[in-house]
Amino acid sequence: MRRILLLLALASRLVAQGFTEIQDWRVHEGDNPAWARPDFDDSGWAQSPGPRAEDRLRPRPMNPETGWHWYRASIPISARWAGNELALGLPPFGEAWEVYADGVLVGKFGRLEPNPAGPSIRHKAFRIPTQVTAGHFLHIAVRRWVGPTTTRLLCFTAGLSRRLHAPLIGPAELIEDHEQLHTVEGFIEDAPWLVTYALLLVGCACAFALYNLDRRQTDHLIVALYCLCFGAPPLLGMLLRTGESMMIRSAVPFLLATFYLGAGGLGTLIVARLCVQFGRVVGAIAILILVAGLIWASSMPLQWSGADLKAFAAENWLQPAAILIALWELLRRRAWSVVPAAASLGVFFLLQLISVQTGMPVVFLAGPAAFDIRSIGPLAFVGATLVILYSRSRAERLRHARAEEDMAAARRVQEMLLKSDGFSAPGFRTEAIYRPAREVGGDFYQLLPGDDGSLLVVVGDVSGKGLDAAMLVAAAIGAINGNPSRDPETVLSCLNRALIGKMRGGFVTCCCALFRADGMVLIASAGQVPPFAHGLEIDLEHGPPLGLFEDAEYAVNTAQLSGTVTFLSDGVLEATNSKGELLGFERLALLSVKPASEIAKEAELWGQEDDITVVQVAYA
Repeated sequence: MRRILLLLALASRLVAQGFTEIQDWRVHEGDNPAWARPDFDDSGWAQSPGPRAEDRLRPRPMNPETGWHWYRASIPISARWAGNELALGLPPFGEAWEVYADGVLVGKFGRLEPNPAGPSIRHKAFRIPTQVTAGHFLHIAVRRWVGPTTTRLLCFTAGLSRRLHAPLIGPAELIEDHEQLHTVEGFIEDAPWLVTYALLLVGCACAFALYNLDRRQTDHLIVALYCLCFGAPPLLGMLLRTGESMMIRSAVPFLLATFYLGAGGLGTLIVARLCVQFGRVVGAIAILILVAGLIWASSMPLQWSGADLKAFAAENWLQPAAILIALWELLRRRAWSVVPAAASLGVFFLLQLISVQTGMPVVFLAGPAAFDIRSIGPLAFVGATLVILYSRSRAERLRHARAEEDMAAARRVQEMLLKSDGFSAPGFRTEAIYRPAREVGGDFYQLLPGDDGSLLVVVGDVSGKGLDAAMLVAAAIGAINGNPSRDPETVLSCLNRALIGKMRGGFVTCCCALFRADGMVLIASAGQVPPFAHGLEIDLEHGPPLGLFEDAEYAVNTAQLSGTVTFLSDGVLEATNSKGELLGFERLALLSVKPASEIAKEAELWGQEDDITVVQVAYA
C-alpha cells in the first residue's frame, strides 16, 4: 500500500511539474576536456541513444586502445521549471564517468584518475547549480570510461537493469524521488531471489548443525558450503551496491564472485557423493566446473574475452552433462530417494544453459516482484539433499548406537572373563591390571589355582584390536579353562590347536607358567614378551605364536624363582611418546620392580598405543 501511495504521489507531481527525457545524444570516442564546453560544435559526432547499460553478455563497441567515450546533448529549459532547482537523473550504467552541465562538473561516479574504477552500478541524480540553468538551453556532457573495469556481477546489479530509462532532467526533488523509487523497485523485484538466498542460509545452518553432530559426515559440510557460497555472496553484493566506496575491481567483489560461481561445482560434487558407480566421473566434472568458475570469476572484472566466454560456456555445459550422468546411474539403481535432489539441480542448470544460449526469458513479473523460475532449483535441491542426508545420518547413528551397545556388552563379557577382583590363591600374592586401548581388547590372562597348591598363570595377546580380537580372546579363554592339563607346554599346544583356522591371518602370543608349591616355576612361551624377575628378563626358549602351525612345539623352561614375577603384554613395551620413542626393554626392566598398577599407569602416561596387561605373582 505504501508503494502504491508513493507511486500516486509521484504521478501527481509528474502531471503538475513534469520532466523531460533527453533523447537526442551524440557520442564520440576519445578524450578531450574541451568537449565539456557548452559552445563546442558536436555536429560531426555520431548519433546515440545516450549513456546506458548495454547487454551484459556481449562485448561493447568501443575503442580498446583508449576506452573513453564522450556523450553530449542540448536541452531547452522549460518555462514550467522557472524558479525550481533542476537535477539530472541518470539510469544505471557501468564503469566510471563524470557529468558536466554547461561546462561545470555537477557529479561523478567512481573515479577516473589515476586509474579508472567504478562501484556497482545504480540510479543517480545530480543537482544542477541555478546559475547554470539561467539561459534558454542547457548543454549536458558525459565523460565516460568504458575500458577494462567492466564487471558482469549479476548479483550486484539484479533488478536495476530492468529499470533502465533515458537520462532525465526536471525539478530536483522530483528527479531524486524518481531515481530513488527505481532503486526501491529494483529491490522489490529482487524479493524472490532474496528469499531464496535467505532460505539457503537457513539450509546452511541446518547442514552445519548436522555436520557438527557427526564430524565424520563430510557430505553435510559440503552442503553447508554450497548454501553459503550460493546464498551469502549475492546478499553481500546487494549491500555493496548501496555504497560507492567499494570498487568492482577490488578484492572483495572478486572473492564474492568466486564463491558465488563456485557453488555450481559444489552442487555437482554433492550429486557425485550421492552416486556409487559414476561418483568419481561426476566428481571429476565437479572439479572442472570449479576451475572453470574460478577462471570466469577472475576475468569478470575485465572486458569479456575469448577465454572468459569459453570458461563460462564450459561451466554451463559441464553442469547438465554431469547431472545427466548421475541421473542415469540413479535411475538404473532405482535410487528413487536420491533422484529428486539430482533432478532439481539438473533443472536449474538446464534453465541456466537455455537462458544463456537462447535468451529465453526465465523471469516473470508477479505484481511488483520478478519471479525467476530458476530460484526453485537450488531450494528444491538443498531441501531434498538435506532430507536424504538426514535419513542417512539417522540410520548411521542408529547403526553406531547398536554397535556401541554390542561393544559395551562385549566389554562386560570380557571384564567378567578377566575379572580378578577378590581373587586369591593360597600361598600366593597376585595383582592383575588390564587397560584395553579400545572398548574391548585383544589381551587376556588367566589365574588358575590347583588342588595341589600350584597356580597356573596364562598371559596372552591377540594380534589386532576390536571386536574380532575380543572374540578370539573369548575362544582362547574357553580353550584354557576346558583343558584339564596344567603342564605349560601342553596348555600351549592345546590352545594352538584350538585357534588353528580361526585367526584370519593373525596370530596369538602367549606365556604360560606353572608356579608349583615347592617353589619351582615351569614356563613355556609362544612369542610373548618374557616375564621379569628382580628387574631382569627371564631367559626363555620361545616357540612360534599360536594359531599358525598345527604341529608347533613349545619348550618348558624350569627356574627356581623368588620375589615377584611380572608378566607383561607388548602394549607396555610398545607404549610410544609424542617424540615417537618406545618405552622399550631398558625402561621396562626398571619399571618391572614396581607394583602392577604403577607399571600400567606409567605405560599409559608414556603413550598407550595397544592393550596394556600387567600380571604379578609372588610366593606368599
